[in-house]
Amino acid sequence: MRKAIIASGIAIALLATVGMARADSLYVGSSYTYPIHIVDNGVQKTVGGGSIDPSTLNGTLLKYMYCINPDLEISAGTTYANTIVTTNGVIGGTPGHGVTNAGQIAWLLGNYGTGGQGANAYALQVAIWHEEDSTITMDTFHSTAQEIGLYNSYLSSLGGNTGNVSDFLWITPQNSCGQIFQEQVGAVPEPPTLLLLGTCLAVFAALRLKARQAKG
Repeated sequence: MRKAIIASGIAIALLATVGMARADSLYVGSSYTYPIHIVDNGVQKTVGGGSIDPSTLNGTLLKYMYCINPDLEISAGTTYANTIVTTNGVIGGTPGHGVTNAGQIAWLLGNYGTGGQGANAYALQVAIWHEEDSTITMDTFHSTAQEIGLYNSYLSSLGGNTGNVSDFLWITPQNSCGQIFQEQVGAVPEPPTLLLLGTCLAVFAALRLKARQAKG
């Protein structure tokens, strides 16, 4: 796979507005985990994946972003201005399709989601792909002992656990022509509405304090 291209997935962001689908602007970062060695339905493949950094959604920095499907491609350093975002595990546009084992993927992200690249991101990315498609596994011949160990421990800890799908954004990058690209997974900081509320409360508290000092 060319280094300018990232393998497919779906972006998930923490603390999103539940249940809404909208057109957003996703900027795909230029740093990502490569090479990732997998076995896809018996075929060895070398692909790229998360965490894809620094990526932003509507100008807000994502803490991390991972892929769901390694068979699709997306260009690094590119903005997809008509991106589709949901909080119900649905990707691929409207009506789209539900992500297989979205709850299990949400649990993996909630427990092991991390920005940057390295063994943790490598192992998590393959674990996400495996939950989406059980025919995908880590290529243990080309992966390191640390990557293999982490991958096995993540899946072992997952067991039958599921996370809250609505805690994440499920993102389908799409351009203005309606062409759909790789779906991703990523976590964001607090939503702007919560940040605005926090700012307003802080200002209100400061004004009250100032008023009390003036009376005193």
